[in-house]
Amino acid sequence: LPRDIQDLRQVMPFIGGLMLEQVHDGTLQRFVDRRRVDGVKSGTVNRALSVVGIVLKRANKRYRDVNGRPWLAHVPEITKQNWGDKRKAHILTDLEEYYLLAALSDDFRRIVGFLLNTGLRAGELCALRWDWLEPREHLSCFVFAGEKTKNQLDRLIALNSNALQILSQQRGLHEHYVFPGRSGQRKELKSTGWRRGRERAADAFERGEGKPASD
Repeated sequence: LPRDIQDLRQVMPFIGGLMLEQVHDGTLQRFVDRRRVDGVKSGTVNRALSVVGIVLKRANKRYRDVNGRPWLAHVPEITKQNWGDKRKAHILTDLEEYYLLAALSDDFRRIVGFLLNTGLRAGELCALRWDWLEPREHLSCFVFAGEKTKNQLDRLIALNSNALQILSQQRGLHEHYVFPGRSGQRKELKSTGWRRGRERAADAFERGEGKPASD
């Protein structure tokens, strides 16, 4: 929810004065163009556009005026942007993993270790809650309900021994969130601590191995 609010705040200066039926590809184009000029990746722009799409769908499906008519009669299709700027995935080597974990603070070391051992996305880890943890026969796992996944299907994340060890270190830090942020709020990985840790790891890798680290 905080990220959705952030996305809406970014797009509202461009569409805030419009009626719902006036929001469509044409009126959103200024927002898209501005974000591209600012160097924002198309995936980030698409996330904001998807939040706008959700608002429009709810105005059509859920909300009604006093006469029982939907706030929005028809939902326009909002075009996804593809600027060919998606970063290719890079699988860490054992050596790169060693340098990265050694350069991080304790809390980020546990976070990265958990990501590496579960395959979770960063946003999924930040949202992870203790009440999603379910013991199963011969294993423990987190269960993501369908409404929290991209394909709307329940997703089961099995925990190996390394993940379970990290989990034990997180117990007692917060009543709800497994990896809480400051003041008990939801964790956000886009922080200076994470960025500086990566920079330290890259510098250490280059000094130790005599070649630049991968992006």
